[in-house]
Amino acid sequence: MKKVTSNNKDTYIETYCAYFQATTASTADHLNMRLVENLPTVTIDDSADNTAMLEQYDGQKVNVTYDRVLSATQQGDGTWKPRAHTVCLPYDLDLDVQTGDNYDRVNVYCPYALKNGEQLAFMPRGHYIQAGEPVIIVVNQGTIHLNAYGVTLSKESKPWDFVNWDNHTQVVGQWHGSYCIVGNDESANMRAYVLQSDGKAKRIRNDNEKYRNAYMLPFRCYATFSEVLQTDVVTVSYADVEPGGGEHEDQIIDFPANDFDADADFSGYDDADTGIEMRTIEADGSSRYFDMNGRYLGTQQPKQRGVYIRDNKKVIIK
Repeated sequence: MKKVTSNNKDTYIETYCAYFQATTASTADHLNMRLVENLPTVTIDDSADNTAMLEQYDGQKVNVTYDRVLSATQQGDGTWKPRAHTVCLPYDLDLDVQTGDNYDRVNVYCPYALKNGEQLAFMPRGHYIQAGEPVIIVVNQGTIHLNAYGVTLSKESKPWDFVNWDNHTQVVGQWHGSYCIVGNDESANMRAYVLQSDGKAKRIRNDNEKYRNAYMLPFRCYATFSEVLQTDVVTVSYADVEPGGGEHEDQIIDFPANDFDADADFSGYDDADTGIEMRTIEADGSSRYFDMNGRYLGTQQPKQRGVYIRDNKKVIIK
């Protein structure tokens, strides 16, 4: 926040952006930010139910802390491998501000068309993302933190339509953002397709015991289609030009990242290894509960809805 003195009065100008962890000290200093004074600070949590918080602060200016990190993958030789993340935030995000002069560090994409019922083509869009817009952010270099300061919180998400590749006036589905954890049955009933680490969108089902406990993570995106597709796996690709663009109308190329964050847990809670080693059973045989950061919560089942660790496995409390 900046203070400007005019006519002997102090005026505070509220600014915001997400912090970009740059590779050079000068850029990092340029993008260093401070909390806006006299505003409440809210925390977004991927492992908890954020509904009450969003209801309480809807339409209000706040400071936001969110520990999710978007990053490219740094390889052994020091070069960077682009990594894609689906994002839907309850506040505006200006990537041009956060990256300074390094605009090519990130790219943003929204869905455009479904081709042959099996390829979902994305198109580039601007770096300014409004609250509730579901997008894919590709980080080409470095790391992005999603903390924001002096932003207006919104509880509403805004789905994007996508069209038939051969008839781009025909809407055939939507690309949604969700602010909460979406359980297996709800995801299956919507016939939701969720992006996985292999760069393909996979349908969540509830008729297969192996995936019976799959769920969607919050503040991510998913696709739904107007008609039932013949496949449970949709390839994510990139449309070089708009459909119907004459001789190039069939030009679909690989998505500009082959490294993706998974937006759903398909392993199932009952057999999922958390990757966190801890003693999860007391001497008397009772279970111990931990949050997803490994903090011990006690032996009683948590009352707040969310994802926890019990007996070294993930469980969902509804």
